[in-house]
Amino acid sequence: MSTLAGLAASGGDTALEDDISLTRPNATTAAVLRFAAGGLAALVVLAIGAVIVLRDNARAEAVRDARETTAFVASALFGPALDDSVLTSDPLAIATLDDVVARLDPTDVARVKVWANDGTIVYSDEHRLIGQRFELDDSEAAILRAGGSEAEVSDLREPENRFEPPDQPLVEVYQQLTTPNGTPLLFEAYYRDSDVDESASLISRRFIPVVLGALVVFAIVQIPLGIKLARRMRGAQLEREALLRQAIEAQSAERRRIAADLHDGVVQDLAGVSYTIVAAKDALSEEGSERAVARSLDDAARATRRGIQQLRTLLVDIYPPNLRETGLPAALRDLLAPLANAGVHTTFSCPDDLALSTEQEALLYRGAHEGVRNALRHAQARSVDLQVTHHDGQVTLTVRDDGLGFDPRGDGPIDHFGLRALADIAAASDGCLRIDSAPKQGTTLRLDVGVTA
Repeated sequence: MSTLAGLAASGGDTALEDDISLTRPNATTAAVLRFAAGGLAALVVLAIGAVIVLRDNARAEAVRDARETTAFVASALFGPALDDSVLTSDPLAIATLDDVVARLDPTDVARVKVWANDGTIVYSDEHRLIGQRFELDDSEAAILRAGGSEAEVSDLREPENRFEPPDQPLVEVYQQLTTPNGTPLLFEAYYRDSDVDESASLISRRFIPVVLGALVVFAIVQIPLGIKLARRMRGAQLEREALLRQAIEAQSAERRRIAADLHDGVVQDLAGVSYTIVAAKDALSEEGSERAVARSLDDAARATRRGIQQLRTLLVDIYPPNLRETGLPAALRDLLAPLANAGVHTTFSCPDDLALSTEQEALLYRGAHEGVRNALRHAQARSVDLQVTHHDGQVTLTVRDDGLGFDPRGDGPIDHFGLRALADIAAASDGCLRIDSAPKQGTTLRLDVGVTA
C-alpha cells in the first residue's frame, strides 16, 4: 500500500502542479503598468500633436489678421488720401500719403509700397524706392488686375527689399487699390515676422492650456478605470487559481482513493488467491486430497470473481459509462450493484422519460456516485434508497441511507472534499446540493437540478 499511496499522493501532484502555469500577481501588475505606460505615451503624443496643430492654426490666424489689417488700411486710410497725381510722383500727393503713414502704428505696419501696373513703385515710405521699377510676379499682377489679397514671407534678397534689415524677416500682404479715376494700383504692407509670431503665441496661449487641461482630465478619469480593471483582473486570476487548485486536489484525492481501493480490495484478494493455489498444489501430493483441492479452487474462483467485480466497479469510477447510450436509469442501477453484493438492501426509482442535457445527466450521476460510495465505504448502512423525481421543471436526486451518519459541519469519516467539490460543480451548473445528516441517524444527499422547458 505504501508504494501505491505514495505514487498517488506525491508524484502525480508534483507533475500536475509543474505542468499548470498559474498567473501570478506580478503578471497582473505588469499588465496594469503596461496599460498606464501606454496611456501616458498616448497622452504625450496627443499633447505634442495638439500643440503643433494649435500653433499652426494660430500662425494662420495671425496672418489672416494681417490681411484684414491691410485691407482696412488700404480701403479706409490710403484710399481716401490717394490722388491720381501720385502716378507722376507729385510731391504733394506723396506728402499726403506720408501723413497717412505717420498715423500708422509702426509696430503694426513696418513698410508700405504702392505699385503701378508696370511694376513701378509710385509711393513708399522709403522714398529711395519711389520711381524705381521692378518686375511683378504672376500672383501680384493677378491681384492688381482682379483684386483679392495674398500674404507671404518676404524674400529680403529681392532688389526692392534691399533697404530692409537682413536680420528682421518680414511678412508682406498685397491688396488692390484704385485711384479716383479708376486706375488700379497694388498696395503692399509689410509686417515684422516677429510680430506675427507674437500674435500667434497670444492665440496659442489662450487655447493650449484648455486642450492640455482636457487631456489631463481625460488621463485622470482613466486612472479609476485602470484600478477597477486591475481589481477585476486580480479577482479573475484568484478565481482561476482556486479552480486549478481544486482540480489538482480532486485528482489527487481520486488517485489516493483508487490506490486504496486497489490495495485493500483487488490486491488483497489476488494475494489470497495465490495462497489458495499454493495450498491446493501442496494438497495434491496427499492421498484423499481431492475434496480439499476442490474447496481451495472453489475459494480461489470466488476470490477471482470478487476481484473482477471490484475492478469493474473501479473502471466505472475512473471512466463512467456513456450516459447517452446506456441511459441514466441503467447507469444508476449499476452504481447500486456493489451495495447489493455487500449485502446492503437497495431500492431504486427513476423515470425513464427525463429530458436532460448531457451536463445535467453527468451531474446527477456524479451526485449519485458520491452518495452511494460514501454509504458503502463509510456509513456501514444496511439499506440505501436512491430516487430521481421530476416536479415543476426541477429534477431531484435523493440518496438516503440508514448508516452511522456524521456532522456535516465537522470532521468525520465521510469524504468532505468530494462533497465540497460536488457542491461547487452543482452551483456552477445552477444546481443545489444539500446534505442532511447527524451521528447515528443516517445521511440524506439531495441534489436539485433545474430543467428548462
